[in-house]
Amino acid sequence: MLPSSLPEHDQPLPRLPSELILEVIEWCGQLPDERAKTLASLCRLARAYQAVAKRALYSRILLEWGTSERQTALHTTPSGVESGEVPHGTALHTLVHEPRLAPLVKALEIGFTAKALASVEVAHLLDNLTNVEEVTFTEQCLAGLRRVVSQEAARILRLRAGSWDDAVAALVREHPEAFKTLRRLDLQHLTLSHSVIPFPLKTLEALTVEQAVDPAALASLTASCRDKLTSLRLPVNPGAPSFRLASFVSLVQLGLLVENEDEGTAFGRMVPRIVSILLSAASLPFLASLSITGRTSTSTVTPAPGYTSPPRLEMSSKQVLNAIPFQIQHLSLDTSCFLASDVVSYLLSPCRPPSLRSFRAGDDTGVGLARLLRRTTGRYAELASTLDQAGVAVTTVDGARRVTW
Repeated sequence: MLPSSLPEHDQPLPRLPSELILEVIEWCGQLPDERAKTLASLCRLARAYQAVAKRALYSRILLEWGTSERQTALHTTPSGVESGEVPHGTALHTLVHEPRLAPLVKALEIGFTAKALASVEVAHLLDNLTNVEEVTFTEQCLAGLRRVVSQEAARILRLRAGSWDDAVAALVREHPEAFKTLRRLDLQHLTLSHSVIPFPLKTLEALTVEQAVDPAALASLTASCRDKLTSLRLPVNPGAPSFRLASFVSLVQLGLLVENEDEGTAFGRMVPRIVSILLSAASLPFLASLSITGRTSTSTVTPAPGYTSPPRLEMSSKQVLNAIPFQIQHLSLDTSCFLASDVVSYLLSPCRPPSLRSFRAGDDTGVGLARLLRRTTGRYAELASTLDQAGVAVTTVDGARRVTW
């Protein structure tokens, strides 16, 4: 029987172009979940694609040994630390036994105990990771980072740490050549006790603080790069002092992280700070992107008929929206902070930035906005056509569901 006469379900699948397969492999290297598992499978796809898949797989890796919680998830045991045997089934084991893969490593997360670092094999591997540009580590793994940045060719572009404390500052001071090209800094905390810098961070372009930031510490850390920072992502905490952004004259992207709270009124306590921050950014000439993220309320954003929303929350939503700088081109509200009806009113009002080109809504705000956009009558039906005519692309996200209107 000729192939063309086979039943449809038995027909051989068409061969995908090699270029497309290579693009898929490269794209899988950016997956937020199941990245390593997916790329490991692709390494076994075909010999022709192994090199590309391995390059993607080992470009960003986690090296750990002796951290029992993670090793339990990986079905390995920490007992190997006592025996000196590198645990099987890990990226560490592969790189130790295939040193030719070490130059592929660009982004590294270090998770070692002190005993693991005493291993000759581990020490030799860290000494040969000469192309690492991005490092994530905890205070307990500082010794591992020290071995990486001690290499003459080391040039770190991005550093992720819990805080900028004395130990981190001392390490940077000891290896100025490795950190003189630092572009991105990601911290969990930035407080006054953690604001000392070993030398001017003149090359820093992006700063992220996830949980707590002190305005004085922020000013100290960014003193030498304030006019060069293009991306800033900071938390807004109830009871914490606000910060001013007028001096960040090169800022292009601003992200505000709202502290997680269960009570809707907690957002009301943060509104003056958020409004103050947004107003201080109104004069920034290059600011184009603004995102507000975080869950602050368990209240529904699309109340049932007759339901009265908390007055403070409703008023606060409008205050924050009306304070959004006019120069914003890309706006993202991935949060539960805003009533969907208030967002609609804002987007239909003169307060909407005239240069707005994209708007994204997620979390409860995205769910509520998607429901309103499905209506075919009233002002909600008007929103989609109004934004379309203005050239604004609208995206709502509800879990894994993403809709472009």
